[in-house]
Amino acid sequence: MPTTPDRIMPTSALSSRTVLVTGATSGIGYETARQLAERGATVLLHGRTAEEARAAADRLIATAGVDANQLALYSADFAHLEEVGTLARTIVAEHPHLDVLVNNAGMAAPERHTVTTDGNEIAFQVNFLAHYLLTCLLGPALTSDPGGRVVNVSSSLHRTASIQWADPNRARRYSRLAVYAQSQLALTVFTADPRVTAVSVHPEVATPRSCPCTRTSAAQRPRAPRTWSGSATRPSRSSTAPTTTATRASNRPRPRPRTARSNASTSWRICWSAATPPEERSRQRELYMSKRARKQKDRRKKKTSHGSKAGQG
Repeated sequence: MPTTPDRIMPTSALSSRTVLVTGATSGIGYETARQLAERGATVLLHGRTAEEARAAADRLIATAGVDANQLALYSADFAHLEEVGTLARTIVAEHPHLDVLVNNAGMAAPERHTVTTDGNEIAFQVNFLAHYLLTCLLGPALTSDPGGRVVNVSSSLHRTASIQWADPNRARRYSRLAVYAQSQLALTVFTADPRVTAVSVHPEVATPRSCPCTRTSAAQRPRAPRTWSGSATRPSRSSTAPTTTATRASNRPRPRPRTARSNASTSWRICWSAATPPEERSRQRELYMSKRARKQKDRRKKKTSHGSKAGQG
């Protein structure tokens, strides 16, 4: 039986808990806030602007039936660290005890290198530095009683990243993918906080194949029969009919088309090119062409050497 949220945690199990969810106006943050509020928790909704936070609260009240008294609205633009500090001080003053902090707010790295007014690369600041500052400033509220918890919504892309300590803003060599992965790695490493119970999570994309209720075994999946020279069954090897080269070639199963793999790799290259600045694309193109020229030169040398050996023989 597929596991549902109601089977994991009963309703009103969090009636005495106070939870702050950053980036709670849409997506994962909004659904997290909804699930927590439906289970009785007092949810502090954070949005980039006060209007976005109010719209999310109205949607929760109208569609999910959440009590308005369970919601508290806060706003801060994480691209400005001063607003993050103001947000933390306000929450500590109004909620001296905080049970859970969900660091969910984030953004994709922009096309071009962008620096905030604080002097940091914008994706690195919004995805990591702002959460680091907020968590540190909320330390008194999270540690006022035992059992405080911090949940960092990160990404498995942190496995592909490395932190450029000499150039964390990636000013010398900017790449959208590398910048985003670096911010997720920094957030994941920051999860090792001894003061509270801290966890880092990767929100997996749900697909029909990965869903437990729709998953089928290999034996249950329908398979098309192979075609052997116009028939649906493979010819017997003990047949006494003479087998020629043409017959063997016609009896071989046709190879599976590789269009899906080629299309996937092509689309990946297109996405990578779109995410790379023009100067980086030109540098990669020159590197690729130089490698291709070397390979062609090596092939010509091999052909020449083989021809000369055959002539000597």
